[in-house]
Amino acid sequence: MTDLCTSGGSIEELRKVIDATDTELFGLLEKRAKLARSIGKLKAAGAVYKPEREREIFERTVARAKAEGTLLSEEAIRNIVREICLLYTSDAADDRISVD
Repeated sequence: MTDLCTSGGSIEELRKVIDATDTELFGLLEKRAKLARSIGKLKAAGAVYKPEREREIFERTVARAKAEGTLLSEEAIRNIVREICLLYTSDAADDRISVD
């Protein structure tokens, strides 16, 4: 299959790929939320938020992005990782969601 990101497909084709990518992305975020919730339940009496875990996730993500080549800046990646981690820790008091 031709990579529409580099082949210069029509606007309509590219938008369909964006829509499919968004669907996949949100599915992955939901999967991550469920995994984080499961970890939170296992750590019922322990600390929920661990800044060192967020740092590990960020460093791994930046290294992978740099190795693969990315259009995102390191600051953008940091902001995305931080928002994802905050999403799962904002409900921590109620749902015991953890980031590790």
